[in-house]
Parts: sequence; C-alpha cells; structure tokens
Amino acid sequence: MTFTSETYTYNHSSMVVDRVISKFEDWNETWGAHNTISAVPAHPDCIYTNRRGHEIWCSPELYSFITEVKKAIPNIEFTGVGSRVVTQYNHVAETRAAYHTTVAAYFEGDVYALGVIAYSTTKYLTENGGGYHASAGDEFKKYVVESPYIHNRRYSSNSSWRCAHTSDKLDKALVYAKKFLRSYAPLDVLKVSEGAAEDKLSTTLVRQQSELYRMQRDELNTYLLDMARAVHVLANGGDVASCDSYTLNLVEKYMAKHEEVTKESSKVKPITCVVLRRDNSVFTVDHTIKDRNITRIGDVVSVSSTDQLPSNIQGAVAVMSMLNVGEVLDEVGFKQHDRIYWVYTDES
Repeated sequence: MTFTSETYTYNHSSMVVDRVISKFEDWNETWGAHNTISAVPAHPDCIYTNRRGHEIWCSPELYSFITEVKKAIPNIEFTGVGSRVVTQYNHVAETRAAYHTTVAAYFEGDVYALGVIAYSTTKYLTENGGGYHASAGDEFKKYVVESPYIHNRRYSSNSSWRCAHTSDKLDKALVYAKKFLRSYAPLDVLKVSEGAAEDKLSTTLVRQQSELYRMQRDELNTYLLDMARAVHVLANGGDVASCDSYTLNLVEKYMAKHEEVTKESSKVKPITCVVLRRDNSVFTVDHTIKDRNITRIGDVVSVSSTDQLPSNIQGAVAVMSMLNVGEVLDEVGFKQHDRIYWVYTDES
C-alpha cells in the first residue's frame, strides 16, 4: 500500500520525528514540573517513559494501548503530541496536572513518525472532521489509530479523519495499529519531500538568476558607453575602418555574454535526492530542476551504506552534514533534514 493523492490531507510536515519530539520537550518544560502523583489520583501509575527518558502522562486506557502496541511492533517508540492534552485541577491538593490523550508513534532514525494513537472522545468525529476532545462523557471515547496509509472512505477526502480508524475495543484497535503504523516507503518519503525541496531550491535559483541578469545589465551599460565613445571618435574625424572593427568587437563580446546568461538561466540542472535510512542503508533518486520545477527522472536506487555512493555525492553529503537543516549551499545542494539531502550532480 502506498499514499494516494487524497492522503495529502494528512499533515506530513507536523509529523517529522525531530519536530514532534522537540514540541513535546517544549511542552514538558511548561507542564512537567507541575505534574505530581497527587494531582492525578485516578491514574498515578500510567506514566509511560520512552527510551529518551521522556515521561508521558496518559489515561489508563491509552497506557494499555501503548503497552500492547509495543508488544506487537518491536522497537516502536512513542512521544506525546503536545497539542492534544487535558488539564485537571485537584481541588483537595490544589494542584494542576496535564496528561496526553494522543501519542505519536515512531522508529528512532526515521524521518517521519508512523502515525498517532489515542484514547479520547470521538463525539466530534463527523463528516466535517473534528478533533480528539476529552471533555465529553465516556460513552464517546474510543481508541484511535491515525496513519497516512489509512484511507477511510467513511469521511470526505478533505477531512483529516480520512486517515483514521476508531474502535471501542482495544483488540480491534491493535489490529489497526499493527496494519497501518509503518515506516514511510522510499517513494512516499519523496512524495512529501519534493514539494518543500522545490520551494527552497526555486528560491535559490531565482536569486542566482537575478544575479545573472544584474551582470548582464552591467555588461549592457558598459557596452552602450563603449559604443557612445566609438560614435564620438567617428564624429570627430576618427578612422571609419578602425571604428567598425571596434564596434563589431563590442557587439560580439556583448552577444556572447548575453548567450551565456540566457543559456545558464534556462539550464536543466540534474539533482539527486539522498535519503539515509535508520538501518544506515541509503536510497537515491535522480531528479532535474528547471524553471522552478523539480521532476523525478529515475527509479529508487538502494545501497547498503554511504560508502557505496558516487564520490561526488559522498563529498556533497559530508559537506552539507555540517549545515543546519534547511540551508542551501550554492552549487552543492540543500540539506532538507539530517537524513534527506539534495545534491547537484552536474559536474560541468
């Protein structure tokens, strides 16, 4: 199974693993110090601690769901989705606590999270979409599995619920989790990466083209001044043959520069997407970029390590690994993620 066009209602950019974890850490800085066992007396033992040492407070039902999914899917991990939380106030202890109704599932080393699981109300799970709320009665609460590989045609194609299944039974929800919580396939990584890369690289190309046109404009100004000098010499009795030779040389020089700029600005540039996988294997796919559009022209090529990549691509990835995510290095490429690089391969 792979993504379909309708799956683009799924917010892939919000499910980048590093981003999800960073948001949880930010949330935890705000709420972590306020959470005490006395603040949530109903479920004091339901604190899931992941491999990074992050404590995720959750309901007993969500805690059980996490536990069963971890048994079924080796090496899977979870982190809280900071925007989907509930706060409780203990009037006796006069303390406030927050716990998560939803957690993101991921594998360490993957670019994108596998999806999310939740135990919360589905009262607002309607044709118009909605959210996971925990304020309604228990009769509305269900287990939820959300994944870009779910195509739930009970809901419209523009609803985020198109990518979710729900059940009031844990065993049924576990079936959904085992089936749909999976790493993005290589082509699916490309599908959700190409658009962002196109935007970033196009901005860089526009800047480079603007610089070329500025150089051409400067050349034109120089050309016009030189031509004016030639006309002045001729008007003051200068040698006609010498002036003709001089002006012809100017024209040829300017036209050569004009042709160079035009050729460079309309050039099709080969660029290769390099994705480093969590098992240290690598896959690459060749593309071209022209007129601000990226076009995929090759198939997925997999190798067991970066050592098996062409030397020019190895070198470019090594250089860009020192950049910040989102930076572009002219004539080298673009670091989209710590595991996704776009490398220009035109060696001319």
